[in-house]
Amino acid sequence: MPAAFLTMNLCSLSLTLPGLNAEVVYSLSDSANGHFSIEEATGVIRLEKPLKDSQHSAFELTVCATDQGTPQPLSALGTVTVSVVDLNEYLPVFLAPEYVAMVKEDVAVGTEVLNLSALTRDNTENTEIKYEIVNGNDHGKFQLNSNTGALYINGSLDFEASHEYYLSIEGTRKGSASLSDVTMVVINITDINDHAPEFIQDPYSADIREDAAVGEIILTVSADDLDGAMNNQITYSIVEGNPLGHFAIQPKSGQISIAKHLDREEISSYSLTVRATDNGHPAQFSDVAVRVHVSDVNDNPPRFFQLNYSVVVQENAPVGTSVLELIMSDRDSPENGPPYSFQITQGNDGKAFDVTQNGLLVTSSILNRRVKEQYLLQVQVSDSGIPPLSSSAFVNIQVTEQSQYAPSALPLEIFITTNEEAFRGGVLGKIHATDRDPHDTLVYTLVAEVPQEGRFSVGAADGKIIAGNKLPHGHYLLNVTVSDGTFTATTSVNIHVWCFTQEALDRAVVLHFRHLSPEEFVGDHWRNLQRFLGNVLITRRQNIHMASLQPAAASDGVDLLLAVGEPHGSLYEPRVLANKITISAGEMDQLVGLRMKKAIHVPCHGSDCAHRVCKETIQLDPGMMSTYSTARLSVLTPRHSLEQICSCNGTAVRFGGHSYIWYQHSQVGSWHMHFRMKTHQLHAVVFYANGTDQATLEMVHGVLHLGYGCWGNYTGNLSSSRFVSDGEWHSVFLEVKNASVRLLVDGLGNTSLELPGTCSTSQGRRDLLFGGLRHSLQSQRVTRGFRGCLDVLAINGREVVLLHGKGQSKEVMEEVGMKQCCSPTGACSSNPCLNNGMCSETHGGGYTCICPGLFSGERCELGDSPCESKPCLHGGTCVLSGSGYSCHCPEWYLGDRCEKLAEECHDNPCQNAGRCVSTQGSVRCICPSDYQGDYCTQPIITPAIVPTHWAVGPEEIAEIAAGVLGAAILAVAFMLIRKRYRHRAKAHKPVAREDPDLLSKSEFSKSVGVGTQAVPPIELNILSDAAHNNLDRAAPEQRKASGTPEFVTFNSANGPKHRGTIVCSVAPNLPPAPPSNSDNESFVKCTWAREEMGQ
Repeated sequence: MPAAFLTMNLCSLSLTLPGLNAEVVYSLSDSANGHFSIEEATGVIRLEKPLKDSQHSAFELTVCATDQGTPQPLSALGTVTVSVVDLNEYLPVFLAPEYVAMVKEDVAVGTEVLNLSALTRDNTENTEIKYEIVNGNDHGKFQLNSNTGALYINGSLDFEASHEYYLSIEGTRKGSASLSDVTMVVINITDINDHAPEFIQDPYSADIREDAAVGEIILTVSADDLDGAMNNQITYSIVEGNPLGHFAIQPKSGQISIAKHLDREEISSYSLTVRATDNGHPAQFSDVAVRVHVSDVNDNPPRFFQLNYSVVVQENAPVGTSVLELIMSDRDSPENGPPYSFQITQGNDGKAFDVTQNGLLVTSSILNRRVKEQYLLQVQVSDSGIPPLSSSAFVNIQVTEQSQYAPSALPLEIFITTNEEAFRGGVLGKIHATDRDPHDTLVYTLVAEVPQEGRFSVGAADGKIIAGNKLPHGHYLLNVTVSDGTFTATTSVNIHVWCFTQEALDRAVVLHFRHLSPEEFVGDHWRNLQRFLGNVLITRRQNIHMASLQPAAASDGVDLLLAVGEPHGSLYEPRVLANKITISAGEMDQLVGLRMKKAIHVPCHGSDCAHRVCKETIQLDPGMMSTYSTARLSVLTPRHSLEQICSCNGTAVRFGGHSYIWYQHSQVGSWHMHFRMKTHQLHAVVFYANGTDQATLEMVHGVLHLGYGCWGNYTGNLSSSRFVSDGEWHSVFLEVKNASVRLLVDGLGNTSLELPGTCSTSQGRRDLLFGGLRHSLQSQRVTRGFRGCLDVLAINGREVVLLHGKGQSKEVMEEVGMKQCCSPTGACSSNPCLNNGMCSETHGGGYTCICPGLFSGERCELGDSPCESKPCLHGGTCVLSGSGYSCHCPEWYLGDRCEKLAEECHDNPCQNAGRCVSTQGSVRCICPSDYQGDYCTQPIITPAIVPTHWAVGPEEIAEIAAGVLGAAILAVAFMLIRKRYRHRAKAHKPVAREDPDLLSKSEFSKSVGVGTQAVPPIELNILSDAAHNNLDRAAPEQRKASGTPEFVTFNSANGPKHRGTIVCSVAPNLPPAPPSNSDNESFVKCTWAREEMGQ
């Protein structure tokens, strides 16, 4: 062996801390007479002298390892045995000293890398070889079969932790005197794309001025990818929050720059989603939020509420009198807006006016209209920005004489209904006041409140009565003054708040009146109805309460929720109350002028409902208030509805066709969903999913169909052959993976939808809407709604609790119209009620239908036109009759609805196209025109008719003329009688001759001082989350004089639109009411002078 040949490498382990104490120096205590040497730093032993002349077959070397510690170094000794073998006797085991293998980092444990037996040298002795890993397998990632030489993967590999492994494998021939052989196996780990890019920070934020130049860089995002160079090249993109393209990103560097000019006044901040995508296959990505705040610059001048003002001020007004408050707005931020600086730049002759820094225009001297009657001021305002911006407006001031007439105001009565402990508050009504001075400005002030609790306020300029705090049940009295600056008038406001309990509401009845609007009902009929029902029910008129009033759905009538008694209890059972009112309907039509169609009440109440799963109840919605008002009266009632409330221990929820649940969960790639459903519906959308992919599960002819779509404009469909619209429970399983979509119904379904590579699902947010389709997040209406039940809903194995109050899942964003319980069986399970009627099960196992306003009958099949619901079966013809309708049945069918097959007509004994009819068990044939007889067997012989000439003389002509004249006279008489009858029927509404809401013409002229001037109409909305105030938006064309009573309607923002009502402040000049000593006389005469509602 030549000298300087590398023999081996020694290493030692020091358990001391890093530093000099851990530095090791190697030396040979015995170098075998200089045959060997060792490197001090590395421990490599080298051969220094040839061994061919050596007589030794082995050398024992002693190695000393010494550290450099203080105060004294420490050392250890080791022995190295070097065997000397004759080259003539040595036979290598392996064919080559080194082998290379390639392995992917995701290879499974147990996979064979290579087999060393195939790499060994053949030998004549055919001896067995033993294999062993002697170095490089410190972490045990590999395993070697010592007999077969197979090398296996023994642990998970990670390219990012170690790119390659060097294994020293020794092969030894058993029984051979020759040395063992060692080969080096180099295992290269190849990378796969198993790491998504990771951003250095999350989130990013930046502030940028709105005048920043296009192209300016605002920030740079950066992400790292732990994969190798083949999979870690990152591309950046903006995927959300940049719909108008105000920003751009450099794909490789991640620099975000301004692409379009910014305007803080349009958009003050942006929430961008930036995505980092690597170049692997398939690609991995991650998102990060980038928040950009746009800071303001002073680029908008302050603006006046209007550019031209016209005001009136009385002469001799004291100095400092307020003339006008200038209201400003500035689109810039508050730093560049207020405080404002005002100055009068033109028209301020004699410095008669001044503007305070709060924008209040006041007089600075005593005005004299004989000196100057009109001023035209130019007022300039400047903001506080740098540099400041300014704008101007003109104020036309007319100086008038002092007031000569005092204002006049009408008292106001307000009635409020709620089912909560207290009314929520809001705008209640408006005081009507007038002044005969043409230029006076009236100011309203609240001067007294009983009880004095600060619950109310009055609009100084418009007289609106506002409840700022919650109003409990009770009576409130306000005193309000109206001033024109010189004179003051006082009026009263009485507010009655009725808070009904649910017990009292369930005892109420719903009365449906036809051909009537809510405005007409309140203004013309409510007091008459109170007096009438008080006599019919033998109770005081004050016990007749309007719990709710609303327009009837899809008709020109109204629905009145009527409660009789105190707010906490009723004097009558609902059934008795409805019967009494129904019996008196004819008399009500004649005396009150109200045509009632029907009275509705809940089927059971209190303990009677104890054994029922579902019971019906009347619900009020205090969030949707309707207001109806006259000059003296304002009525505020919530909307009401008849609903079913079910109590059970199950988790099933019921959808009613307009119900839905909006659920939101995070996307994590593949996802699956399971639920149970039951329905009788044939066509509906069960749920809709919207995220990076879209899915719609719907029923078509009772079979579930799935529509699926994803990026790349891919759409596909799956269909189940299982019929589910049978009222039974069915299980549904949906699974969405990167490459396929699967739908199972009751565990069946062999088909799946194969997806292209562009359809891989990604992380993000997915919205699920159960119950139908909703096209707008602002709308609470669904289309193609689902009617049925869902239960045991789980997404990705996690149960979703749908109902509120039962530990509802936090991912449920919104639920509308959901009902608890889904009865397993029952008379109502087949939905027997037509026209959206509500089915209610009875104790005997049957059902009753609670019909909506337009319909009636056992199954709600009768309406204003009962034939619209097509009640006749088997092709029968529906014919209207006095009692409703009748069915003309086709041949072989009979019964009220043609539902029975006539057994006698099975064989059809009638001949020659005769029709068989079964009556009372016997058969009768209806023959065609050319046959007769019991079975239409005898032909009819028609004799020939020979035409002749008519002989018409003068006498015959005279008789004919007399007959025609008589018929004409009778027709004219009939038309006159019918016209008179219709006129009486049309004018069936009795109107009070002296309405307490109105004054006579002469009285009104004296107290108010206006002959025929109309008061502008008012629109009033309750102050709620969804309402807006429209009191000041009266159309000019509505301000006309009229002979009708002053009537104003304050509609809810969500309520239906009503026809415009003409408002007039002049009452009709009616004759005085005759004296009456009987309550019954007042029904016809309607002479309830100064009678207030509810008193």
